[in-house]
Amino acid sequence: MWNTIYTDGNVFATNEFLQLYNNHAGYLNEERFQRAAKIARLDLLETKLITVEDIEASDFTSYFFNNGEELSRLTLHHSFTHPVMSALKVSDASNLEGTVVQAFYRNNQLHGFRALPKEQ
Repeated sequence: MWNTIYTDGNVFATNEFLQLYNNHAGYLNEERFQRAAKIARLDLLETKLITVEDIEASDFTSYFFNNGEELSRLTLHHSFTHPVMSALKVSDASNLEGTVVQAFYRNNQLHGFRALPKEQ
């Protein structure tokens, strides 16, 4: 199953979650994110981005995540490469592999990811 993923430059998620996140725009970013994640009933897990693979003869890249229990994949358009690198503060696409992110799961299905939040 391919989920279409959208971004605001910091959060890469399904349209359903990003709309919910944007509806809480009156809150500070982290509080806004936490409220939207709670309403969406998402589990927030520290997850390692283990592999990034271009899909042959297409304009898409697959991002594979490992939450310690299973492998999950999100497929993003190539135009997302630089926003992902920027959000994760990585200067080269080859350095994306091994980056630890906060991934959003519901019923063991990956719905998106973002850089780990800064300690408050």
